Amino acid sequence: MTVGLPSIVARYEQQAGVLSVGRISVDREGMAAEFLATLRTASRTVVSVLRSDQYDGLESFTDVGSFVPLVVSKSGNVVREVAPASIALPLPDHPGESLLLRVALIRDLRRHVPVLPSKEDQEYPKRWDADLDWRERMWWEAGW
Repeated sequence: MTVGLPSIVARYEQQAGVLSVGRISVDREGMAAEFLATLRTASRTVVSVLRSDQYDGLESFTDVGSFVPLVVSKSGNVVREVAPASIALPLPDHPGESLLLRVALIRDLRRHVPVLPSKEDQEYPKRWDADLDWRERMWWEAGW
């Protein structure tokens, strides 16, 4: 798609008699950084969704604004929030360079994401007496 889309847009502009298509909506496959850089030089705006391998949590973004309600349930509970942010995608064909994109971060509050325990949490015993020998665990015995 990243190879064929520019020619498809050019043909569309020619057939429709449009000077320039300014906004293009593409799926996740259209999020290749080099492809986006090419569209930017042609003064086009792309609307898409980042692939999950292009970021690693909220830390991957800069200039993160405040989250505000996007969708509210009938009972008045916020279901989704949105915030403006930026992300710099590396350009593989141009080492050391990146493409700065403006993004909308959408947080779905109905979706629960499991959080793995930290190394520190894993070091603590599962039970309060797990680090004791079995003979030392008999707290009910006299003299314990």
